[in-house]
Amino acid sequence: MTNKVTRYELLGKTVMTGNGNVLGTLEEIVIDTESGEMKYILVRGDNPVGQKIDSKGRAVYSFSRMIVGDKNITVS
Repeated sequence: MTNKVTRYELLGKTVMTGNGNVLGTLEEIVIDTESGEMKYILVRGDNPVGQKIDSKGRAVYSFSRMIVGDKNITVS
């Protein structure tokens, strides 16, 4: 059986890369309404040069894997 988590349990967690680099704080998750898949996350933090930014100043990160911990989320 797989573990499940709600969107509300994820928002506000620190987002990190697999290398341990902190990306910022998770503010939103964008889901494809046709497939039901998470497409990308919106993160508030220090935005790296060249990173896509949305209209509210949040960095847009695509990912293929998300690991949820107690205080943070690791994406790769």
